[in-house]
Amino acid sequence: MKVWKKLKGLNFFWLLLKAFMKLTKSCLNHRKSQNKPKSSEKQIVSMFPALWKAFGPTFMSGVLLKLGYDMLIFASPFVLE
Repeated sequence: MKVWKKLKGLNFFWLLLKAFMKLTKSCLNHRKSQNKPKSSEKQIVSMFPALWKAFGPTFMSGVLLKLGYDMLIFASPFVLE
């Protein structure tokens, strides 16, 4: 009798596992169908827009400081004469 109850419990978990796998498979198939490109051409992916969004202002301030530094280094020999 105890063995039968264990088997019933295992059967319940087996059915639960099958239902979970079925739902997971359908979700994965749905996600794969959404990610397909609409045209036969490959999409061009660029890192520049993401980098610009993340570090744009910091990068530009660094560029301005570097430009100022280079101009001062270039002008210092003329100032010393």
